[in-house]
Amino acid sequence: MLKVGIVGCGAIGSALARAIDGDIPQAELVAVFDRDGQKAARLASSLKKAPKILSTNELIKVSDLVIEAASKDIAAALARKVVENGKDCMVMSTGGLIGEVDILNLARAKGCKVYLPSGALVGIDGVKSASCGKIYSVTLITSKSPKALDGAPYIRRRETFGAGK
Repeated sequence: MLKVGIVGCGAIGSALARAIDGDIPQAELVAVFDRDGQKAARLASSLKKAPKILSTNELIKVSDLVIEAASKDIAAALARKVVENGKDCMVMSTGGLIGEVDILNLARAKGCKVYLPSGALVGIDGVKSASCGKIYSVTLITSKSPKALDGAPYIRRRETFGAGK
């Protein structure tokens, strides 16, 4: 049984947690972490088998695979820490690994795997996969918490020039 820990309990982390909890018999969600403890508690209590709410260090220790679903700002540091501990890692915020080749080299040296899903808009991959048939219509709806945009370069530029007021 693959023991999985998830860092980040927002939309992506929650969807992954529910999938593991209900649809993947070979995996067990053993731990979650979110900097917002209430978010982690809500997610854990909503699952059939509630995972432990642990610090990232504790989560890494009890997991075989750690999934980063928090933000690109912590992706590299978390992936590095996971791999240093000899564990496999899946990084959902792949943009956070730009220029971080040392993590992949470290993973190779430690015999670990770093999984990088193909794109934040996974719906696009589904459309590409389905393109071998006939597609008549596609409706793709994505959402992002406004809180997730705090500090984004575009937002900061607009605030600097008074456009965001």
